[in-house]
Amino acid sequence: MEYSFNVDTKIEKACAKRLPHARKPLHNPRLLVNNEHSGVGTLVASDAKVLAVVPVDVTAGDPKDGVHDLEVPIKAIPTRKGKGRRVQKCEAGWLNVQADTIHPSPPESNYPKLDTILPEWGDGVEVTLDAELLYNLALAITGAGDDKRVTLRIGQPDDTIAVAGDLGIGVIMPCEGANRGEQYKQTASQLNAYYAEGEE
Repeated sequence: MEYSFNVDTKIEKACAKRLPHARKPLHNPRLLVNNEHSGVGTLVASDAKVLAVVPVDVTAGDPKDGVHDLEVPIKAIPTRKGKGRRVQKCEAGWLNVQADTIHPSPPESNYPKLDTILPEWGDGVEVTLDAELLYNLALAITGAGDDKRVTLRIGQPDDTIAVAGDLGIGVIMPCEGANRGEQYKQTASQLNAYYAEGEE
């Protein structure tokens, strides 16, 4: 089975390759494909602390019925910035199209069922933040070590958000508009459908 797809996010940042104690199935992203829904796939990655789920457009050659869970070697994902980071599954393994290098397919491994992990987008306070601003604020109010944890106090959606680090405090303003709640619902629905159809 041959597949190819573009990676338009830094999905590899959610993998556990940098954590030596992590389970090997978490070292690489996974491509989830249901060939009954031609052209649609889901790329997932987790380090057991975060989970990233990104829909991708998949081109399949000689498609077969059924669902497929494929581990993608992290080295097969091009490192160059921007769109068009293309990956292709072939008989020899996985092709990093930009680098023109082939990486062997990892041994088959069990991956957690992600539909049981995703919470529903239900009641609660919805706040949109600029992740880069929050990261920079965390650097400004935490020490020089690796511990960059901060605590956020969220009141109402339009309120200024209080942020506490181990050495200082700060505030961050919520972003106007750009509510990603519908994207969450659509992507979670696609992932849940993959697992539901795989169990039929």
